Amino acid sequence: MPVEKQYVDDQLAKLDSKRRLGVGKELKYLHEHINQGENILGHTRGFYNGTTWLICVTDRRLLFLDRNIGWGMKTTEIPLTSVGSVNYETKLMGGNITVTASGSEKHIGKMKKQDVKDIAALISDAAEKVNSASPAAAIQEVSKMDELKKLAELKDSGILTDEEFNEQKAKLLS
Repeated sequence: MPVEKQYVDDQLAKLDSKRRLGVGKELKYLHEHINQGENILGHTRGFYNGTTWLICVTDRRLLFLDRNIGWGMKTTEIPLTSVGSVNYETKLMGGNITVTASGSEKHIGKMKKQDVKDIAALISDAAEKVNSASPAAAIQEVSKMDELKKLAELKDSGILTDEEFNEQKAKLLS
């Protein structure tokens, strides 16, 4: 659910955010794409899919915005939970970032040299924080799978009937 423009403006002000050449119109409409409770960690501009995009890092996702006159808004997002790696390369005048997420790579090019390392670190740190926030949930999920395997073994060996197996399975998955 979109937030009020002031919500985003306040966050950008705390970041000492500079207006980036080429993404002013995207920043103007950023509030329409930020959700209540979502925090902006940083932003930059970069070349993605043939045009200049606003790249916004939040505490939940990496958000790409491209607003074109007459075409409307194009958006792409990568949930931080799916980020596998972040690599960057700096060159004489600028640099690139490659984000690997869910088996695919997103290349962000033609970035300002001073932004490349900072944004790459910001994405990596935010993804690590999100992904390490709930190890208990992952352990619990593994435990459920172990229990299901044990139940299947008991059923296969004849100790549990199909009815008993299905009853225990339903309890475990609820």
